[in-house]
Amino acid sequence: MTVFRIFALVLALVGPPVRAETTVIEALTDLNVNFDPVYSSNVSSPVLIDSLFDTLVAWDVEGDLLPAQADRWEISPDGLVYTFHLGSGNRWTDGAPVVAEDFVTAFRRFVDPATDDLTVLRYLLDPVVNAIDIAAGKRPPADLGVRALDEHTLEITLTSPTSYFTEILAQPALSAVPTHVLAQGEDGWTAPDRMVTNGPYRLESSEPGRVTMVRNPDFHIPPEPDRIELIFVDDTAELMRLLASNKVDIVLSLPQKAVAALRSGAWIKTIEVEASPATTYLSINTARPLLNDLRVRQALDLVIDRAALNQAQDEYAGVVATSFTSPTLFIHVPPPGQPDLPPYPERVEQARALLAEAGFNAGNPLQLMLMRRASSPQSSAAFVGIRAMLGQLPVEVTTLEPDRDELLRRLHIGEFDLAVLTWQGDYNDPMTFLALFRAGGFANFSAWVNPEYQRLLDEALRVTDKAAREEIYLRMEALIRTEIPVIPLRHSAISIVSSRHLLMPKLVNGIIYPRLVRFRDG
Repeated sequence: MTVFRIFALVLALVGPPVRAETTVIEALTDLNVNFDPVYSSNVSSPVLIDSLFDTLVAWDVEGDLLPAQADRWEISPDGLVYTFHLGSGNRWTDGAPVVAEDFVTAFRRFVDPATDDLTVLRYLLDPVVNAIDIAAGKRPPADLGVRALDEHTLEITLTSPTSYFTEILAQPALSAVPTHVLAQGEDGWTAPDRMVTNGPYRLESSEPGRVTMVRNPDFHIPPEPDRIELIFVDDTAELMRLLASNKVDIVLSLPQKAVAALRSGAWIKTIEVEASPATTYLSINTARPLLNDLRVRQALDLVIDRAALNQAQDEYAGVVATSFTSPTLFIHVPPPGQPDLPPYPERVEQARALLAEAGFNAGNPLQLMLMRRASSPQSSAAFVGIRAMLGQLPVEVTTLEPDRDELLRRLHIGEFDLAVLTWQGDYNDPMTFLALFRAGGFANFSAWVNPEYQRLLDEALRVTDKAAREEIYLRMEALIRTEIPVIPLRHSAISIVSSRHLLMPKLVNGIIYPRLVRFRDG
């Protein structure tokens, strides 16, 4: 979803294993919860938004798309016009019908720069006519290529064919919003006494540290859990205590040592470690003249020992990254594995030679600023390790660990040299990673622009066959590997521990959404 997805997730069923009414408690560590879909780019908010609101299409337990608020849609032969037909029975919780204009309002708010939040995922709607210019403040939101043909028909027009566009529309951030409520004023529209929703659950109560939701009887596909409670737990010891006292049933993203300790528990029925579509990487600001030299980037790539960094980051599960895109998103042809490398001492010598060619030595060291988000567990070991590895070269490193807002500000204006970041995929297609390097794109923090890469990116948008598209993606990955705008470090994995037999849904965005929770009796 965004650049920083650091989280532990808990799903818990309270009470006996089998009963008529099921309560699911989900504990999240990110306290920055927002009920407004447009601000659902952190960890906790998508779970909340997906439960309370609904999109045009949605993911099922296999990660495939199925109709949601739209019960059918057509795509024009040129791939530019999408026409969605909304179900006539869709209702807001105040009884008002869900209409096409509710999606027009939602999408216009999404690209409107007045929403002034660097974490808003505006890039998701970049394929829509005028979206990029609107986000840049060059056009009004009313110019967005989205319109209501009638109450139940929505038309979306793209600037060029985008083969994965329907995948994007399943993002919780692109849920409908109640136009008739926002027309009365947007300030406070998500307050519990004023908010109306259209998702699988209704809001029952909201208090500090806990949100409670109950099944929406009017929803078109009734979810299995009757009741959802979101609580906020960011302490491993407390999560373990809740498990031991049988107050939670499912815990995601526990540290590996905690998972190992639970394997001997006879009451634990499910322990899985699932790859997550997330990559921790080093972003290199190629707009800096010193880093625009490929020899310098090659030296950095040689001296950074990914395997050593992965071993150091042993608190949470993960594997050495051999591509920028998470391999979980490739269905037909996975990215190639790690190439054969010379012994590490030889790589260090090669790196020194490259820097010498570029004019850097002990008397004229390369000066770099290395940055990461403060209090980010996914980047801590990499941050320390990279600094130590760079110390073997004629490089003087200063470090900076700002909070999220300051980090994002610096990334967007290019005020950094190197940054340890994590990107979490937002939809089920490799383009959720590869589109980051579009020239002038939302999160092209490396400022890398390669004509051949841009050509391949545009070509991939037009190809509808996924296997053929993945072949193009592999060529794009090869360019990233050669040009080194980023250095992929680690692909994340998520541990799932349950005291019941969990029927594992597909981890979309690295999250198990409550509406998809299913258990097998016994």
